[in-house]
Amino acid sequence: MPERLFPFFQVELPLELGPPDGRWLLRGSIEGEAKRIVVLSTVGGRRADAGKRRGGRRRRGGDPDLEQSSVPVTRATVISPDEAFHSRGQAEAWLARIDADAETERAFSTIARLSQAHRIAFADPWPADVSPSRALALRVGFGDGEQVAQGHWLSAVELPTAAGGRRWGRSKDSRSSSIRPPPASGKNLSGGNVF
Repeated sequence: MPERLFPFFQVELPLELGPPDGRWLLRGSIEGEAKRIVVLSTVGGRRADAGKRRGGRRRRGGDPDLEQSSVPVTRATVISPDEAFHSRGQAEAWLARIDADAETERAFSTIARLSQAHRIAFADPWPADVSPSRALALRVGFGDGEQVAQGHWLSAVELPTAAGGRRWGRSKDSRSSSIRPPPASGKNLSGGNVF
């Protein structure tokens, strides 16, 4: 059986999107094939250091509840099953010529669609601010099916974020640096939610 490798775009955001952790299918039509699979997972939190100053000492009068709070970090991995590669060489060639801005725009459009569908289904009037400017990390790459569904990959590039000085919109240089796959977490996401 030939190898099938799937392209993905992964973003980490300091917020909860609304839909719970799991796999969410987005179809082109009600009975159509899945055009995108979005895997959501909460990967931890960042400590809120509002009550601290440089040097690690606490400010007087700081709110102890605020100092102990953390911000949830949601990892959204957008997988394109209908664009699978049949060889590693084909996937590497795609990754070498990736248009970072176009992939970012497409992935955030997909994530916003999922977030909007969830808001409609649950009558949630408060949308999450899903934009590249809020991203803590952006990655694009490829891997086998279960691998990318668990947030891992065979090959990927890290894209610059707003925190790293990136301004979103078209730019002449969309090049990125290669990165290594993360260590295995052992967390297996399952589900089959459909939007």
